Amino acid sequence: MITPEDIGFPFRIGDINSAVTIPVLVIAEQFGGAALKTALNAGTKVTAQISGDPATRIAEWDGPKGFGALDVNFGFAVAEPGIYPLRLITGQEAGNANFEWFSIQPDGSRILINDISNAAALRTFRARTESAGGESRLSVTKSGTGVSLSWTGPGTLEETVALGTNWTTSPSQANPQVVTTSGQAKYFRLRN
Repeated sequence: MITPEDIGFPFRIGDINSAVTIPVLVIAEQFGGAALKTALNAGTKVTAQISGDPATRIAEWDGPKGFGALDVNFGFAVAEPGIYPLRLITGQEAGNANFEWFSIQPDGSRILINDISNAAALRTFRARTESAGGESRLSVTKSGTGVSLSWTGPGTLEETVALGTNWTTSPSQANPQVVTTSGQAKYFRLRN
């Protein structure tokens, strides 16, 4: 599917009916869609190959402003276990902003990301917005086979193995430090 006046990255879409299994790839006109359309209209045989890109974005959606209540669902495949940055940016119109970030199960049920009451929920880091004025800020970045934890300002690094349970002081207060990402999941926060 080629979308006119679209500035988004290519993505794949599914169907609300699970019996429909036709693969659909959406390509914006500016990312090769216009050239493909011209070639197809001219009767030219077009062959497409999807290959890896070390700097690819796995999904992106930029919707119209003031669109009201609707679901925007998209899928992506993760080639191997690891840490992947996810970013959600949203705006609001006239003070009304409602959004949920969830995964969809094979039976169609939805599970909110970071839902501590559901063992099947995807666990992610939670971003915080801090105001200026010397507050502490914890930064998490990928580093080799682990993640690098560093922070600015005063604070004690704490950790837990499950959200909603007791937080304990981390054995290492080194700043920065690298934590391996194998074994049991851990969550970190900075307390001041």
